[in-house]
Amino acid sequence: FDEFKKQMLEQKTRTLKADVFTLALGIVHVFLWWCLAELMIHFMYMHAIYSSYPVLSEVSYWTLGGLALAQVLFFYVKYLVLFGIPALVVRMDGLEPPELPRCVIVMYSFTGMWSCVSQPT
Repeated sequence: FDEFKKQMLEQKTRTLKADVFTLALGIVHVFLWWCLAELMIHFMYMHAIYSSYPVLSEVSYWTLGGLALAQVLFFYVKYLVLFGIPALVVRMDGLEPPELPRCVIVMYSFTGMWSCVSQPT
């Protein structure tokens, strides 16, 4: 809350050109992440994978690990879409939103992901 209060009191001057560029770039980013999520749902059957126990019980551990990674990456892409839209709105209001978490591929432990999602300031 302190960071929000500070940003509200010290508002920066903005230009229409910069605002339009920020909006266009944000819409393109969110749209590309949304398209990737839709492709993952359509071609990889992301929602059906974890509900088909007979198939999962027959595959190797390497396949299960790959499917688990795919599920985690799908969660990350979905997160980027769902929180990218409010972040874009906040940017259009002249505020700086909290940073999105790091990509899960470069993390060896999920504690780093959760600590930056709900980080108290």
